[in-house]
Amino acid sequence: MAASSNKVLGKVLASISIMSFLAICLLGSDSFHKWLINSALEVSRFLTSPVDADEENAKWILESMSLQAAADALSDAKLDQEIWITTPQATIDERYFSCAPLRLEKPSASALAAFNEAEMLGQGSEAKLRYTASARGGYWRAAERLVTINLREGHESYAALSVAWLIRNNIPAGYNKMADLLRSEPEGLAHNPSLLRGSFRWRAALNGDPDALSKMADLLTREGEPQFAKTLRDCAERNSQTFGEHEESPWDSFLQWLLEAGSTP
Repeated sequence: MAASSNKVLGKVLASISIMSFLAICLLGSDSFHKWLINSALEVSRFLTSPVDADEENAKWILESMSLQAAADALSDAKLDQEIWITTPQATIDERYFSCAPLRLEKPSASALAAFNEAEMLGQGSEAKLRYTASARGGYWRAAERLVTINLREGHESYAALSVAWLIRNNIPAGYNKMADLLRSEPEGLAHNPSLLRGSFRWRAALNGDPDALSKMADLLTREGEPQFAKTLRDCAERNSQTFGEHEESPWDSFLQWLLEAGSTP
């Protein structure tokens, strides 16, 4: 009974501390009261969850970075973005756009397998646990997917942690997910980089993130620029072609050799 009570208390403290700390660093004092109100709902969901998917969702990140480091990553990203907005690179113009290849480390076979299993499951705690297993293995797409899931479920604190991990590991999707995290701010016109949310999206697109490229293409289509939109969509498709590839370990190669040797007459 005591062990169970300690676990419950640990969940409460973890949930409150993550929310409060990240709310102050990311959103500032103006939004802090909203986060305090939402924290009561978050803790309630956290305690009544039949599966520890939410707990694992925070643990996998905090195994590799501290809460302070996560908050610093988000705060530094916002400060850096405010400077980046003023640079010529922030100009959204087809003349200055070139499709940047997405050069990111391929996932391990096990991390990719966990991601694919999660996609087949669709939604729910089991899917989230498999995405978490994939993200724990270092697969950035799983971390990105966890941001989407947590925002949909109202878990902004866990979404923020995943965004911090993406940003800290220099993954372009981190900028795109920062835009999603700032969903209370209007995204504005495609050609208005002065808005923080839209500028994060555009920066991710410039760095080759397929989802950001697709979303910017949708925005440009609505604004009557189909050719520019097509350029972005073509880039998104090109950069998505490596999805499904994994990094072969020596053990994978050895197993493949055994299979081939066994099939030789």
